[in-house]
Amino acid sequence: MIDPTLRRRLLPAGALALLALGLPWTTASFVPGYYSPGFCTTTYDADGYGSMYCSTGFIGAGYNNPASPGFTIDVRVYAALMLIAAIWGLRRRSPVLLGIALTAGAAALVRNPGSQAGQLVWAGALVLAGVELVDAGLLRTRSQAWLSRRRRQLPPPRGSRPAAPHPRAAPGAAHR
Repeated sequence: MIDPTLRRRLLPAGALALLALGLPWTTASFVPGYYSPGFCTTTYDADGYGSMYCSTGFIGAGYNNPASPGFTIDVRVYAALMLIAAIWGLRRRSPVLLGIALTAGAAALVRNPGSQAGQLVWAGALVLAGVELVDAGLLRTRSQAWLSRRRRQLPPPRGSRPAAPHPRAAPGAAHR
């Protein structure tokens, strides 16, 4: 069974991943139409009278390629793989399956490189899920050490100090 606290902590990562599927992952492109004029030739008959023959021109149609959201491209396959491996890994508390889930999510970014809104939100969801899994101790020790080192490189937020107990609090009262 999945721990309810961990489920609540992973809910924002899942919401971000779902949002990323609806955001664009590719850029929109437009190729305008064009006209290629025909050619005119002059021919002369045996008596020396000339006549002009002109071929018709050609109109090339342009096309519009709209931006594609994540649910219309192969990201949906990676999302399904990630979801199956994550649920199975959380139920079995398996670091291997959870690592496979995070790898499947990262593979979606590798397969669809870019800096569109969908990719950025997807990356944020992966980072948030990875941090929560490290905090819960559900990844392999090597993965946890690697992610924890990356996390320690960030400076602590300004003004964040642990809260001191209230002076009138009862001894042994739980802190929030």
